[in-house]
Amino acid sequence: MVTSLNSNLPFRDTGYKLEHTIRRNITFADAPAVPTTISIGGIPSGAQLVGGAIHINTSFDNTTTVLSVGRTDTTATNVSAYASAMVISGASASVLLDDYLTLSAVAVARPTTVTATLSGAVSTAGSVDVTFRYVPSETNV
Repeated sequence: MVTSLNSNLPFRDTGYKLEHTIRRNITFADAPAVPTTISIGGIPSGAQLVGGAIHINTSFDNTTTVLSVGRTDTTATNVSAYASAMVISGASASVLLDDYLTLSAVAVARPTTVTATLSGAVSTAGSVDVTFRYVPSETNV
């Protein structure tokens, strides 16, 4: 049975120079083995990064399970470009991406996929939302 004919994530640009948001819920079931990398969404070339956070909905039950947020494009992959080894076993909370400011001042040079990587140990409970914000380039409008 076919579950989806379109398995590629789009590089989102609505055509307006407004802040765009991509968001993905990740649960323990998305990572039956660790490390597991999950695509959050795509951002177009020239986009200026303006923010990001994780939102812990349900604590992951294994205290060594951590989440990193990174990026991949046609030239390189950096699994912790925006956040590295963030603890997701704590109480429900919203936490800004910890490495975000080191790269947010630079617009992405090419279409880029934002990724989340769960590592540490396999959990049997837990849910977290990853939110990423950007403004597309004027040249894409």
